[in-house]
Amino acid sequence: MGTSSKLRGPRGSSWDSAAKQVRDWVREGLDPGDAQETEASGREAAWAYREALAETLRKDPDAFGLRAALVEAGQRLIEAWEWLQEGDDSPLGSSPGTAAEWDGAFAARFVDAVAGDGSTVATAAVRRATAGPILDRLIAGLGGEGAEEASPNAGMHFPDDLFCAIYELFFADAVSEFIKTIIAEKIKLAVPVLHVIDPAGHVASWVAERIRAVLPLPCEAKADAGEGAPSIADLGRDLLVETVDRALGIAPGDGTLS
Repeated sequence: MGTSSKLRGPRGSSWDSAAKQVRDWVREGLDPGDAQETEASGREAAWAYREALAETLRKDPDAFGLRAALVEAGQRLIEAWEWLQEGDDSPLGSSPGTAAEWDGAFAARFVDAVAGDGSTVATAAVRRATAGPILDRLIAGLGGEGAEEASPNAGMHFPDDLFCAIYELFFADAVSEFIKTIIAEKIKLAVPVLHVIDPAGHVASWVAERIRAVLPLPCEAKADAGEGAPSIADLGRDLLVETVDRALGIAPGDGTLS
């Protein structure tokens, strides 16, 4: 796939068909018409890219390095969650300062801890997903960090539903960010007026929305297990590979396979 700075885009009938659907949708969006019908066409085009990705990965799970990048980042995400429970002694421990200073310092540490190193398109997608909505959701969920002294997260236990929220967002957003990169590279020359409706951005949002609907959630697993269930982090580990494979469309229950 090359590095994150340059990507020609994968080739093959399913990818070419998906690219054509997006180009057709863009052109449709440039003309006055039924907004709902135009959005429906865009959503179909978005999922065509996800299905093209799934088709490629079912043939070669190691393609693009995406599956491995997601599994490794998922492991780091779970570890970062456990660090949060440790408070000041963890790599994500608090920093003194104002709320804005705390948020900025925490954000930088969190993104580095979860995204890891790498310069491929897959690892760049993971980093963008880590720095996106899950970070906002996490900071909001921590509640009131940024005191003039050590932040109040030290020694606290955070709710399971916060973990499940960022867990779900992360995998859906990482896959959609990967697809967004492919679309931006494949379509920008064919349809130079991208700024009019931002197809890559819309497609990424629609893909993520649909992926979230098919992911297994640790919170549901914990509720099913009842008393004596493992920790939410351990359940996240148990579901990690299945979650990645569903997000990528290569496991039953992913919205593509039966």
